[in-house]
Amino acid sequence: MKQARFLARSITLALALLTGIGAAGGMRAANAQGASSLNMKLVGTNDLQARSTYQPTLHKYPHNRYILFAGHHPLATQGEGHLPNAQLLPSFNLLTGKNELNGTSIVDVTRPGNPQYLFHLPVPDGGAGGAQMVRVCDGNTLPVHDGKIYMLRTYANSAHEIWDVTNPSNPIGVRTVAGGNPVIGAQTGAPGVLAGTHKSWWECDTGIAYIVGRRGNDTADGWGLGNHIFIFDLSDPANPVYLRDWALDGQQPGGAIPPHFTTVPSIHGPISTGPAGGAVELAGATAERVYFAYGTGSNGDMQIVDRTKLLPPPFGSGVTCGSISSTLASPACTDFHTAVLGDLIMNPDNGAHTSFPLGRLVVPDFVTDTSNDEINNVDNSVRDIVVITSEATAHFCSEFRHLTWDGRSRLPLRRCLHPKAAFATSAAASGRMRPTRSLGRRSTRKSCSSRTSTPACAPSMSAIRTTPKTWRFISPLLRKTPTIGAAHTRAIQMSAGG
Repeated sequence: MKQARFLARSITLALALLTGIGAAGGMRAANAQGASSLNMKLVGTNDLQARSTYQPTLHKYPHNRYILFAGHHPLATQGEGHLPNAQLLPSFNLLTGKNELNGTSIVDVTRPGNPQYLFHLPVPDGGAGGAQMVRVCDGNTLPVHDGKIYMLRTYANSAHEIWDVTNPSNPIGVRTVAGGNPVIGAQTGAPGVLAGTHKSWWECDTGIAYIVGRRGNDTADGWGLGNHIFIFDLSDPANPVYLRDWALDGQQPGGAIPPHFTTVPSIHGPISTGPAGGAVELAGATAERVYFAYGTGSNGDMQIVDRTKLLPPPFGSGVTCGSISSTLASPACTDFHTAVLGDLIMNPDNGAHTSFPLGRLVVPDFVTDTSNDEINNVDNSVRDIVVITSEATAHFCSEFRHLTWDGRSRLPLRRCLHPKAAFATSAAASGRMRPTRSLGRRSTRKSCSSRTSTPACAPSMSAIRTTPKTWRFISPLLRKTPTIGAAHTRAIQMSAGG
């Protein structure tokens, strides 16, 4: 995500609490500042030392203590680069009495009405610093079972680090740039430095980490532009084990640009549902899947991968390949397709910034009056739902409107091409609505790979069919989603007969 749009003279962390003030369309309440809210009210704030902030991660500590870890953008100048003679934004740490390059803020939010700033962990890279991404896992849930709490974070665009944050007021380095032993990468300008970092994911029950980045030598090795995935076993955070690289097939050395693309989109971030029987499955998601979002703001592809085929033993049946220093190290990583269950190829004006699995949800319109909802012992009223967002990066709404996609995924999955709004495909297929706009570089017709013997491409990774009852189910979400314009919302409503 581009930092410029988030820079401000003062960045405020707002803690909100659901209060149950009426249902959708019900009463709105005014807060002390005079603004209105629906089902929420402002409880407390902390200005995070006026540091530009991207990712907040909340973690529950023993004794019902809640600690927030806020990842900061690199330190920049006033006016988002547009102000003449702009000065650096504030970087003063009241706790140390020093100016510090942006890093990670640690805040105790146990009492949400009175958040307490505990620590700022800077990134002293000699440039602008920055540690946008942060993940936190309990040592007791990791296989190491050591009673500690660990933080995985980016170090500018140079490295990824692990810190012991058992005492959030006094982080201790475990695998750090300062200690000369980061998980991957090095100090800015040093040998082994990465050329990019971003939005990683860490499975707290297994320790598998999907780390986003780019080696300094990846271009020379033949990689396409942008970041890709380094998969690590961080079950013992003090002893990281590299497993393999992963990317959209075609970005790797020697890869070919896939159909429907002019360039191969790079990864923005992954989300894993973890192993069977794990915490995420118990929360309602389908286990053993990894959702990869490629393209960020254009040329998007949402990919679902079989975790058991991606990871090597003992985690799965995949292979260990490459090395920390090069994907070409023997045995080189060459297979970037066997583990793929399916891809949702998006319209070229939209990208996949985040693909967030909501888990298995009952679709009201699929529930029959006779309760005869099962087909081959599978409940046909339940669908696996994933929400995909596209990121807008231009100032002043000077680009194509970016959409939020609500899709369903089921097996067997095939590589399918969909028009501008995912809902329109399903509606058009049912005869309720016809696509009327050309997609430019891509056709409105769907195309499939030969993953199954079925000649036609059934919308196996399509949107929920938008009949009137389903529209009532999804419309509250759509109306509250600023990335969906009125025209698209009306088109969806028309296809539902609403």
